[in-house]
Amino acid sequence: MDALSAHICVLDENGVILATNRAWNQFADDNPPAPTNYGIGANYLLTCDHAVGANAGEAVPAAAGIRQVMQNQTDYFELEYPCHAPQIERWFTLRATRFNEGHAQRIVVAHEDITRRKLSEQAQKDSEKRFTTIFRLSPIPFAISSQETSQLLDVNQAWELQTGYSREEVLGRTPLELNLWINPDQRTRMVEQLAIGQEARSEVLLRMKSGEVRSMLMALEVIELAGKPYLLSMAQDITWLRRSETALQESELAARRLVEQLRLANRIGALINAGLDTAQLMKMLYQQCQEIGDTDTFYIALYDERSGMLNFPFYQKDGQRRAIAARSIHENPGLVGYVIQHQQAVYIPDLSQPPEGLALDFQPGVHNRSAIGIPLTLQDHTIGVLSMQSHRTNAYTDTQISLLKLLGSQMATAIHNSQLYAQAQVEIAERTHAEEKLRASAEQYRNVLYSAMDGFLRITLQGQILEVNDAWVQTSGYTAGELIGMKLSDIEIDEQPEETRRHMEKVIREGKDHFETRHRRKDGRIIYVEVNSIYSPRDGGQFISFLHDITGRKQAQEAQQRRARLIETIMQSAPIGIAAFATDSGAAVSISQRFEQIFELPAGTVTS
Repeated sequence: MDALSAHICVLDENGVILATNRAWNQFADDNPPAPTNYGIGANYLLTCDHAVGANAGEAVPAAAGIRQVMQNQTDYFELEYPCHAPQIERWFTLRATRFNEGHAQRIVVAHEDITRRKLSEQAQKDSEKRFTTIFRLSPIPFAISSQETSQLLDVNQAWELQTGYSREEVLGRTPLELNLWINPDQRTRMVEQLAIGQEARSEVLLRMKSGEVRSMLMALEVIELAGKPYLLSMAQDITWLRRSETALQESELAARRLVEQLRLANRIGALINAGLDTAQLMKMLYQQCQEIGDTDTFYIALYDERSGMLNFPFYQKDGQRRAIAARSIHENPGLVGYVIQHQQAVYIPDLSQPPEGLALDFQPGVHNRSAIGIPLTLQDHTIGVLSMQSHRTNAYTDTQISLLKLLGSQMATAIHNSQLYAQAQVEIAERTHAEEKLRASAEQYRNVLYSAMDGFLRITLQGQILEVNDAWVQTSGYTAGELIGMKLSDIEIDEQPEETRRHMEKVIREGKDHFETRHRRKDGRIIYVEVNSIYSPRDGGQFISFLHDITGRKQAQEAQQRRARLIETIMQSAPIGIAAFATDSGAAVSISQRFEQIFELPAGTVTS
């Protein structure tokens, strides 16, 4: 028995101690004053029956259980009980069993120290209590589910607000039954990752009760509650982030498409190696067309369908650039109007014999004898006409005409892209200008804040200071580095943390508030502060507060009140009657009791 760590004694059929082990004796010696009846020859059961003290309540059921073993009512008895010392808490398990020694019956009583287990269980309970508090109050959506069945066992309020489901609707149901996961295989993979000891974190798509699909950053953890494993899921809504990224990607895609359209002007083929500048593009086209055929006269006319006007951005005649005035297609259509009307290429081998319906705007035979007009078509709309004319009749072959038709289609795209490019340059310039103005405005705003006479604080929803200006640094006596990261409760005097939280909720609900309070400076001095606070939903929500030191004003008011009380005290205690009258109206503003007595006025009368 001496080799065992438990405190052991052997009892006879009457409860008398026959033997004890070393651990039993050592415990009695280490915890004086020990009773005299703990050793061999003492009656264990009688000692339990007459036990007194803080832990005596467990002695009676212990004796009753041992007697049940003695009387063969049970083969085994066990009882956990406290046995606290003045400086330490202890718990033991009492176990009683029966055996026979010859014809005599013996009872073995063992006391095992279970203090470590009890303390561990208590710590576990405290930890679970703290976890429950965090679980309930956390702004992050939390859910607890069975590791075996995936049934939801609990969700917090943030989870309810996020998904739209109430707690009662989901308890006992699985995410699969609720159709929460757009891709249920993702959850399966995350659970498998947990099983092999890996982190289970992933971006997933969840379906809300309303049917809306939102992007969530999901994490799964295995937790232990009441000694059993459960799955804890945590989800952070990043839909706004993904939508912002999508919008940015779409913007970048649109920009890339625009660039591709602009690059198309550089890839219109070996015949047209033009840049993005419209004038340069047309000049290069003219040079290429010179290699195709006669260009005694060459021009490009652009047609505005809304106004019906024809413009001639490029006109070359006999090797010289000429300026041609814009004209209405309805008043003077000419060759350009004819091509646009028929929406097809027109070749006139001999201008002295124009097609029916074409009224030429020049005298044939003077210079040009043949002409070709190519429609510049873009998405079934004719945006203009390219024309080449020659001093010779029959100047153009079918091959040349086909090449010009192909060139006309490419040229329409190139012109359109060059216009888009010019528009994009204007938009970029305007955007750059707007961004510069915004940066200047932000810088001016920051300069105003940091040079203002009043204090400025930017505060989180949890009351933590994020930003402070120089004025409040000087007023509070703290450095900016000390203030940033502090809580409002560190400097607030009048409000308790719970009152401050309710005050913040009011500001969020109403959008703004104006109030007075008191703060404590770093040196301990108390200052009065007038606060104007507004709520901003930016960056998850924050408070913008402007603080004005009104300590001087408050002290002046308090001094004035003290003087008024002093004057009133003097008036009421003077042996003569005293009355104070307003100089402007003559009305009595204060009358002493003695004055009322002299003039037999009712008590408290103030009359004019």
